[in-house]
Amino acid sequence: SDQESFVVSNEIRVKWHVIGNTDNQIAIDAMILAYYLDELNTAFNPINIQFIADPVVHLIVDDDLWNSVGSTHDLRQMSSLPGAMNVYWAPQLQNGSLCGTSSFSFQFTQGIVMQTSCMGYTDVANVFIHEVGHYFDLFHTHEFECPEGNDTPVCVESYYDVGNNVINYMSYVPVPCMSLFTTGQENRAFATHINLRRDHHDPVLPQCVGDLNGDGEIDSGDLGLILSSWQEVHG
Repeated sequence: SDQESFVVSNEIRVKWHVIGNTDNQIAIDAMILAYYLDELNTAFNPINIQFIADPVVHLIVDDDLWNSVGSTHDLRQMSSLPGAMNVYWAPQLQNGSLCGTSSFSFQFTQGIVMQTSCMGYTDVANVFIHEVGHYFDLFHTHEFECPEGNDTPVCVESYYDVGNNVINYMSYVPVPCMSLFTTGQENRAFATHINLRRDHHDPVLPQCVGDLNGDGEIDSGDLGLILSSWQEVHG
């Protein structure tokens, strides 16, 4: 069938959205965006996913958003490009209390919102990679525990090697320390790309609306995704 012969591209378009103000200041320039994209591609190269920036950067001139973005939900609905990973850059998120936030694949409003600095760090490439990890349904390393002998689906998919927490992209460690995904995380991110990020594929593969995890069935796994999407994860 057409679906069986379809080969999923490993390329994902990135749409940059940058907040500016009426004094002609911008949150981030093209050179830094190019550097962050290179760092992202290096981190995701073992996952066989490549990110390619749309050539046109969308500039949002808004003095209120320049001073501080209050609702990241509202921002992600501004000129979102279908079929792309939309990334919004702002000088401040929630008065500086938030470094970045990303949607999971199963949430209604999609996209990533980044603050241009975080906890004193001006280079936030690793924070950006962390948020893209969330975008591909990776959770924080401290969010699940797998007791010995527990073979629940969460533990089977639990992509986290406790010994790597101190340098894992998905852990809460100092920004410069983030440096790796585990093999399990790589597998999960690629599976999300193939099965749940179908809006990035051209043509789009058919999928039942209720089958949120893309396993071909509507069951408790899909219900779990719905329940977990009620509260947006930040950071």
